[in-house]
Amino acid sequence: MNEPDPVEQTAAKPERFERPVTVWTFVKYVAVQLLIFSVLYILSIGPMFWQWYGGRNLESNSLVAAFYEPLYRIAGWCEPFGEFMNWYVDLWIG
Repeated sequence: MNEPDPVEQTAAKPERFERPVTVWTFVKYVAVQLLIFSVLYILSIGPMFWQWYGGRNLESNSLVAAFYEPLYRIAGWCEPFGEFMNWYVDLWIG
C-alpha cells in the first residue's frame, strides 16, 4: 500500500497561527476607527462649508446643515476648537 508520507502532508499544509480576538483588541480597533471617522468628519467641513452655510442660513439644504450641526455646537462650547474650525474653514473659503 502506498500511504502518504506524514512529512509531506505537513509541508503541503502549513499551519497558520491566528491570534485570538480579545476584548482589548476589539476596543483598540473600534477606537482607531472612531478616531479616523472623527478626523475625516471634522476635516470635511472645509470643502462643504458653503453647502452648510446655505442649509443653515438660506434653507437650501437642511440635511447638510443637520449633518454638521454637532461641529457647530462643539465649536460654540469649546473655544479652542472653535478657533481651529474658523482657521480651517478660512483656509478653504480664503
